[in-house]
Parts: sequence; C-alpha cells; structure tokens
Amino acid sequence: MRNNDNDFEQLLRRYEAARDKGGTVYMEAADLLDIYDYYAETFRNDEAHEVLQRAVRLYPDDSDVVVAHAYYHKNVGDWQKARNIINRLPEDDDYRRLFYAEEALNRADLRETQRLVAEIARGGGVSQDTALDIGEMYYDAGYYLEAEEWLRQCNTPRFHEFERAADALADCLFRRGEYEAAIAVVERIIDEDPYSASAWVQLAKIQYTDRRDLEALESCDFALAADKDNIEALAVRADVLLRLERADDAIELLKHPYAQTFCSAENFLALGLLLLEAERDDDAEAVFRQGSAVLTDSYDTLDKIHRHLAHFAARRGRFDDARALIFRNTDRQSYIQRHHVYASLLFFTHHEAEAVDTLRQARQLPGYGAHDTAEMVIQLHDAQCYQPAGDLWKAAIDEAVTTLYNNMEWAEETNDGENAEPGTEPEAPACLGILAYAAYQLKDTQFAVLIGGAVQYDLLTAFHLLGDKIDFADHDLAIDDALRLSENWKRKK
Repeated sequence: MRNNDNDFEQLLRRYEAARDKGGTVYMEAADLLDIYDYYAETFRNDEAHEVLQRAVRLYPDDSDVVVAHAYYHKNVGDWQKARNIINRLPEDDDYRRLFYAEEALNRADLRETQRLVAEIARGGGVSQDTALDIGEMYYDAGYYLEAEEWLRQCNTPRFHEFERAADALADCLFRRGEYEAAIAVVERIIDEDPYSASAWVQLAKIQYTDRRDLEALESCDFALAADKDNIEALAVRADVLLRLERADDAIELLKHPYAQTFCSAENFLALGLLLLEAERDDDAEAVFRQGSAVLTDSYDTLDKIHRHLAHFAARRGRFDDARALIFRNTDRQSYIQRHHVYASLLFFTHHEAEAVDTLRQARQLPGYGAHDTAEMVIQLHDAQCYQPAGDLWKAAIDEAVTTLYNNMEWAEETNDGENAEPGTEPEAPACLGILAYAAYQLKDTQFAVLIGGAVQYDLLTAFHLLGDKIDFADHDLAIDDALRLSENWKRKK
C-alpha cells in the first residue's frame, strides 16, 4: 500500500467512482494492486477479487500482477490453477521459485524448500523485501527458527516494512520461549512508533505469558490510549485482571460495549467463580448470565456456566428454569447424564424426593447401564439418602450381587482365571463398599453377602465404612458368617 495515506485515499476514491459508473478503470498495475491489497486486508473479498480481475485484464504479463493472481488462487486452496498462473514467469524468476518453495513447505518437504530458497539467495544475498517474503513463508508454516534467520535481515528501522518484519520476528522469538529477546524487538518498534497499538498489545501478550502482570497491564493501557476499543488489548487486560483476582476492575471492564467480543467464556467463568468465592452471589450470577451469551466453541466452559445459573435458579425456587439450563446442549452429554446432574442439583438444594424421582426417571431411559448405576449409587451415598430411595438401592444391590456371583462362578470354572480365554474376564462389581453400607442402613441382611464379596476381592471399603457400625468379636469368624450367608442367598436365588 502507498506510504502516503492521503495519496492512497484519493486513488481509492478515483477508482471507486470510475467503477461505480460502470466503465473501464484505467490505472497503473501498481495502483490497482495497492487497492487489491487494501480490500483483501479489510476483508472486502468480493471487491478485492473484482479489482484483481481488472488488473489481470489490463496487465496480463505484468510480473507483480501474475504473482498476485497466482497467490489469490493459492490462498483459496486451488494450487493447480495457481501453478498454471505462476508458470507464466520464467523458470529462473525468484517469485516463481518462492512460490514453489512455499508449495514444498505446504507438503512438509523442508529440504526442497531450502534448496529453492538457496537458489533465490545465490550470488551473495537478497533484498530485504525478498528476505521478508521468505521469512513470512517460514513463519506462516510454523518454522519459526528458519523464519527468524530471514526476518532478522529486515529488522532495521530504515526498511519500509520494518514494523511488519519486526512484528513477525518478535512472535517467532515469543513462540520459542525467548521472551526477553522478543520484548527487545517489540520495544524497537515502539521506539519508532510510540502510538502503535498493535506493538503495545504484542508486548502485553509477551509480558502476560511471562507472568509480568503489572507490566502487561501498563502495556495494555498504552495500547488503549492509542486505540481505546482495541479488542486484543481489552482481551489481554481481562486475562491479567482475572489472574490478579482484581474482581472489581474486571467487572468494570465487562461494562465495555464490546465485552462479549473480547472476553472469552473462560473469562466470564473465572470471574464468576472468583465472585462466588468472595460470597458475592448477585454479582456472580450477573457475570454468568453475561457469559452465557458469549459465542464459543468451548462446550465444557459454557456447560459449567449453565450449571451455575441452574444453581441460582434452583435456590430461588425456579426449578423449571434450572432444569432447562441443565438439559441444554445434550448433544455432548447423554440425556441420562443430564438426569444425574439435575439430581445432584436437587440434592444440593435439599429437594430429596424430587432428586430420587429424577434418578428413577433416568433408570427408565434407553441405554441405561452399569456405569450409570454406579454414578447413581455414589450420588445417593454422597447425599446420605437411603430410605426414600430404597427401591433404587435394592436394584443396585441386586445387580452388584449378581455380578459378584458371576465372577465367583467364573473364578471356580477357570481356576481363578488361570484357564480362562483372554478377554473373557467378567466386569468387577462396582461400589461394593458403598452398597454394603447402604444395605446396613436399610437393615437388609444382604450387606453380609457384599461384605464377603468385598473381602474376597480385596475391596475393603465395606469394612472401612462399617467398622464403626458393627462390632465383630472375631474378624475371621465374621468373614465365615458372611460367606455362609452368601451361600444361603445364592441358593434362594
């Protein structure tokens, strides 16, 4: 783009006026390409393509037009068409070599890329413009060490693309963990242009990553002084404030009209949790509500925000709202699991009967399996809910005992597994200790069966839970009694 912004603005107005009249636009190739670059950089893609087509029609043999045309098709993924266009240049043309070097890099052929770059650099060096092109090629492909070698050749304030080259160089150093060196490069940009918001933002990002939080905040302030609505500066500022746990400053930042653009869902979640920890529930709920409207690919984060909002709704007696929040986005989490989540919320808010009923509903759903039973058992145990959920406990106990005896029969038939076919081992019964404790609470003698099984399979949770409830005079006799009861139960079945 032209160095003189006023000249370019006049050029752009002249082009757009002629274009809008519907006539042929006669301009030099360099001017048309300047306008093309401007449209491309401002994401006006249709207008960029239109001006490029005009340049191609007027100057089909101009090397800069050929290169721009080839890279246009390369950037939209049409490598074959791009090759056909770039092949209009002579074989020894450096831009053609650079194109094929990039194609080789695209297919991860670094050796071929380096061979072609060496041909470009033959004879003792290249111009800073070409060095920048090579450096950016490596940088865009993620080859930061190779990029650094070429970008350093452009890292002089006299170079007309100094800031662009220095910005890429600083990012290469940053990505390789060389924070001090990266900071030094960015500070050179700032020395040349103290009002470069992008440079201050880059400095803030490096400082934040290096945990120099107060310096990062100061850099954000300078960036925002140059551009008060700079989205990247606001985003870094939000991250820093949250890491410093400066909740009030973060809340103030969220009042910005673009907050839902520069703040991630993770920011809203972190701030909400910080406010909950400070027992500022109303502020936390407001932050979670704001965060729930953020567009994000982070399903887990949004799900956590919805769960917190559901808790607030349930505490206020709005159970329909709470249930709706829990059952959002069921594509990633099964409908059965959502029932368990909602039941946990109901237990937490002391609505035991409704929680048990929700778990009963879950058991009726297609696909309900052993892992769901185990999750239900843990929930009921954590809530210390026994008698109201007696039917659920009985079902879980029966499943566990059946599994236990299947295992015992398998052990007898295979000499404790020595003669078993690979892959035939039965699934171990889950939560035996918890089930034994629940059976004791429900005055169900089957707890003895489970104690026996727990001992036999070295699952001593049952004894740990029941040790203060049952006074066995003789530990070994207790085991014998349990196993005898087990045999009685087995015969009854």
